[in-house]
Formats: sequence, C-alpha cells, structure tokens
Amino acid sequence: MRIKALTLFDVSIPLRLSFRHSLAERKSSRNLIVRAELDNGVVGWGEGVPVAYVTGETVESAVEAIREHYFPAARGRTFASYENLGRWLCELRPVVTPSVCHTSAKCAFELALLDAGGREFRRSVADLAKLVSLPPLAETPVRRLSYGVALTADRSWIRRRMTLLKLYGFRDFKLKVGADAAADLENVRLIVRRLKRRLARRRATLRVDANAAYRDPDLALAALEPLVRLGVEAVEQPMPPKHDARVAELASRLGVPILLDESLRTLEEGEEKLTAGRWVGANIRLSKNGGVFDSLRLAALCRRREAPFQLGCHVGETGILAAAQVHLAAVLPDARYLEGAFGARLLERDIVRPKVQFGFRGRPPRLGPLGLGVTVNDSLLRKSLLATVGVE
Repeated sequence: MRIKALTLFDVSIPLRLSFRHSLAERKSSRNLIVRAELDNGVVGWGEGVPVAYVTGETVESAVEAIREHYFPAARGRTFASYENLGRWLCELRPVVTPSVCHTSAKCAFELALLDAGGREFRRSVADLAKLVSLPPLAETPVRRLSYGVALTADRSWIRRRMTLLKLYGFRDFKLKVGADAAADLENVRLIVRRLKRRLARRRATLRVDANAAYRDPDLALAALEPLVRLGVEAVEQPMPPKHDARVAELASRLGVPILLDESLRTLEEGEEKLTAGRWVGANIRLSKNGGVFDSLRLAALCRRREAPFQLGCHVGETGILAAAQVHLAAVLPDARYLEGAFGARLLERDIVRPKVQFGFRGRPPRLGPLGLGVTVNDSLLRKSLLATVGVE
C-alpha cells in the first residue's frame, strides 16, 4: 500500500437546528474532508472539525498542517499490511505549537489512511484497536452503551421534545448551561419533573455542559450546586482551562465528577490533568483528540487512573467521523456516556451512505465491513463544497 495523493475538501454542513452555548453559536459546521488515493486507485476518506476556541485550528491551518507535516511524513512509504500502517500511525504525533494543537488535521489525515488501508487489505478499522494497550476493565459495565441526547437551553424546545425523547427510549440527557443561572435552574427542574421516575430508578441520567461559562470556581459552585441537588450527576467543562488546577476541588465540593473537554486536547494534557481519580475525567472527541489511536490512549489513561470518560462529538460531524466513533465505542464499553451519530436528525444533508444514525433507544448504527464502513456520495459532497486543495 502506497499513498499516491490527497484531496482536501473545505465543506459547510448546514444544520437543522441552531446551536448556541457560551463559546459559540452556529447554524452550520465547517469541516475538513480528506480523500486519500492509493497508487492502485483505492480511495479512503477522513474528516476533522477544526474549532478555533478548542484547538486553535481553522480549516486553513488544518490544510496547511496536512500539507506541510502529516502528508510529507507518509510520502514515499509503503505499508505491507494493515497492522504495519496502524503501527506507523500510532507513532505519528500531533503537531503542537503554543497557540494551536493540530489534532483535527491529524484526525482527518489518520482516518483517511485507515479507511483506504482497510479497503486495500479487506479489514475493518476496529481490527487495529488492539495496537493500543488498554488496561482490563475494572468491572463489567452494568448496561450496554447507547447514544444520548443533548438539550439546548431553549425551554420551549425542551417542553416540545421531552415526551418524544422519552418515548424514543433515550437514557442519557445533557443540558447546555451557563448563560443564565436562573433559567438553567428552571430548565433542570423541568427536565427532572419529566424524568423523575426514571432518574429515581437509575434508568436515566442528567448531566450539564457549561462550555467554560463560569469565570471562576466560586461562580461555578454557586451556579452548579443547586443543579446537583436536583439530580445532575456530572458536569462538563465548567470553567476556562486556566482554572484546571482547581477543578478537582470544585468536583469534590459539588459531589459529582467533572469531565474536561476544551481543557484536554492531547495525551500530554491528559497525563497532567487527570490526577484526581473519579472526580475529574475526560470528554474524548476524535477530532479534538487527534484520531482513533490518541483517543484510545486517553481512554487507557482514564482506566489506569480510574477517571470517568465519555465519548463525545463536535456539532456537525458527518457520517465519516460518526462511523469512526462507532468503531471506538465498540472497544470502550466503559465509557460513561456516548453522544453523536445524529445523522439526518441534525444535518440538513449527510455526505455518506449508508447513513450513520443512532436507532431506537440510542442503539449504535451498523456499518460496512471494510475500513470505516461508509462510502462518500460525491454529489452530496459537492453540494457542501467551499474549496478543494490537492496534495501530491
């Protein structure tokens, strides 16, 4: 297997809903799609979602990182087997500068090669998970992992959708908070009323995501403590990364774990910050954390340190990233929560076939047997296209 060329697509994916939180608001997602072509014509696809307020990346900087760093490292190499390719990718480290972590670029590049290699060697991406040494599970998960749902802070939307979401069988609910403490409290009260019996019987969970909305630990404690008393069982990224040293103290005072997201992009950051056991964990997102292998390493770190973790996503991911997450979730049954695979429920149009979309009760979708298990529809890709860059 030898890589002949890459084609990089800058695309805008329209969303069915407008998403707003303390750091951003968007009605579309600007993604980087990578097409890897082998010298025998086999093609594979990858994706990254550069988010400036998380990794410092833009689509333009991600394109540059692939052109100047990631692709040159692979140019001229021949991979004799899928494991040979996987071991090389395991050694590929993200390009990090003081202002930018090029992890989304790395993810897009890695997935494209894994998908192409899987098609070339007639293998699935999941076959290579064994290349990362995962500590054994501390205990058998008590329930099968399933996709949850994220709720906006729009109370009228919550009222309209909660009955439908319950009927669809969702177990895990996440609410965006941080803009208005009084409104957040009323939203949590509303959700708890709707889920009261299920929460009491541990048949449902409720957590909140602040996207670093609280400026300091005192403000975070004042806003979050009433929500925890109502039944919130975990908090995602309450404060900006500059307060990470006080996250464990805040979690202990709240009595629930805190999952770091924007604060945790690389394995090195995980090793530095995941030191408080069950109190501080991670939101692992493929694009943010550099692809399959680095995400597996973060999960392995969480297992070793008995830290909770969830498998999350960026708003607007297409079926390429969603498919990669399905493979990741299959080997990480101890993830506390799983979110993603929204498909047509969130995207105006996806670009892959078959669709990668959760089913009833959040069941993971089924994928094809080779590579990532999906095929990109060229005509749908062109409808979302902003620009194309070739790399040889």
